[in-house]
Amino acid sequence: MNPKTRNYVMWAVVITMFLVMMTMTQNSMNNKPANELGFSDMIAAAQSGDIQRANVDVSTGLVTGERADGTPFQTNSSPYAAGETQAILMESGVNLDYEPVKQPSAVANLLFSLLPLVLYRYRDFLHALYAGRGSRRRYELW
Repeated sequence: MNPKTRNYVMWAVVITMFLVMMTMTQNSMNNKPANELGFSDMIAAAQSGDIQRANVDVSTGLVTGERADGTPFQTNSSPYAAGETQAILMESGVNLDYEPVKQPSAVANLLFSLLPLVLYRYRDFLHALYAGRGSRRRYELW
């Protein structure tokens, strides 16, 4: 591969990664949903009996549920204080739904574990590719 083509390929990879990062961050900039309550408002509503049932996700701290009039709500609390949030809701007489804690898949764990090795080998590959321009040495991946 000649240097000009290699340069175009590297720029294509950089631009593609930039576009992927931009699309991934677009989801995090969404506005607050209409049914979202503040944490203090949710506690006050629970103590006044306005909340019928709730589900506290202990891994993220997201509290979702249903008010007494049937409208859904959601609020964010700290994942570290999920137990305290559950205790407050139980004292207020709110029915709590429980879901098992979600565990990441074995494939995702394997890929995440192999990522440093792949990045190191890619760096080594690029080093051999650009450092050995005049040599006839062939690079072997493994």
